[in-house]
Amino acid sequence: MAGYWIVRASACRAQEAAAEYSKLWGEIANRCRAKIIAGRGDHQTVEGEHRPRILIIEFPTYQNALDCYIMVQIMPSLWNSH
Repeated sequence: MAGYWIVRASACRAQEAAAEYSKLWGEIANRCRAKIIAGRGDHQTVEGEHRPRILIIEFPTYQNALDCYIMVQIMPSLWNSH
């Protein structure tokens, strides 16, 4: 059974950091076999705090999603670079 992340993200204000983030995410997505299946278009927040980016990311299995999350957590420079 597939596993999923629902990502609610703020906009990155620094273009250089955004480019680095995209590069790192590409490497991680390839390693974890992740693909963005929704969220590249417009969206409307009808409840809760608005975030400019909301993505749904699919993994081959639930365990792949968990493993990728753990891998990302031990790479704090990925998330703190913006």
